[in-house]
Amino acid sequence: MELNETTKTCFELAIQWMISGKIILPAACRGGPEAIAQLVGFMKFADLLSLLGPFDSVLAMLRKQVLSHPDALSGRHIREVAELP
Repeated sequence: MELNETTKTCFELAIQWMISGKIILPAACRGGPEAIAQLVGFMKFADLLSLLGPFDSVLAMLRKQVLSHPDALSGRHIREVAELP
């Protein structure tokens, strides 16, 4: 398996999820477009790995970021989320 489309942060978030069942975003991406991108990236990577959910806490974090920073939501984020099952 090659992980060319996965960031180091998304990989680390997946490891956190596997160990603890929760994720904590690094301080560098706790707000705005970077946080949204990492959360969406995590969801895509979790789908690729068939990680078990529920991902309600991750979706709540994503919702909070979008509501707090509506200008940070991009078309790319929307397209990536639309591709998720």
